[in-house]
Amino acid sequence: MKRSEKYKIEWDTLVIPGLQGQYRILQISDSHICFESELDDEASREKGRKMAAIWTSVGNGLSQRENFDNLVDYGHEIGCDCFVFSGDMVDFASRGNVHEVFRIYETVGDYFVIPGNHDTGHYFYRHFLKTTNQSPDIQVKELGELLLVGIDNGKQSISDHMLKELEILLSGDRPVLLVHHVPLDNETLHVDAARLLKDSLPYYLLGMRGEGVNIEAYYDLLSKRHTSLKAILAGHLHFSHRDLLPNGVPQYVTGACLNGCARILCIQGEAQV
Repeated sequence: MKRSEKYKIEWDTLVIPGLQGQYRILQISDSHICFESELDDEASREKGRKMAAIWTSVGNGLSQRENFDNLVDYGHEIGCDCFVFSGDMVDFASRGNVHEVFRIYETVGDYFVIPGNHDTGHYFYRHFLKTTNQSPDIQVKELGELLLVGIDNGKQSISDHMLKELEILLSGDRPVLLVHHVPLDNETLHVDAARLLKDSLPYYLLGMRGEGVNIEAYYDLLSKRHTSLKAILAGHLHFSHRDLLPNGVPQYVTGACLNGCARILCIQGEAQV
């Protein structure tokens, strides 16, 4: 990928004491790709053309697909071990959009994808189960010494089953990187989000709507000390932010791919600093 002011790629280092290996992750969120697929009817294709034009006009001037492809190419150039897609990868989950985006995933290499609030409906979940052999509600991927754990919080609810399974994973010995789409409401993030999002803020931060199942229990679980949780990766806000939970766990919110944004997370042990 040619270096350009159109791209905003942030680099962060996560130190996990005791880790033997080094890992490099490229996180992409909110690509909102629209395809003109023959699998869709004309109304869906027209909606796709309209939304593609809107997102391009508010982004960096490149199409959603161009941004996605170029950022993935950059990840390959720098030798990323895994590509993490943290939701809203399509703008709306029509049959054609879902079919095409999962076809692209298979060309990327080692990837991990979770749903966002735009990645919903029968077509998405059917393709997700077929492609990953896991439920999008909660899924696990091994990355060397690490566990990537994905939670579907796009509907701003966490089921009892998801909460129980996550608690088991966080009580284990392996370091966990949690990926969810809607970031946790947190003091520093709240200030920046309120300034930019104003009246729509409750839609964008998990725990502000005053509704949904198990949201408080989910926040409490992720805020506990002495669990295996080492970091949270999120998106949804279309801007970048870093903050810390009360237990010191970092939450990385990554800007929108449609704006040319991505994050490189370099993970290493304390002795390698």
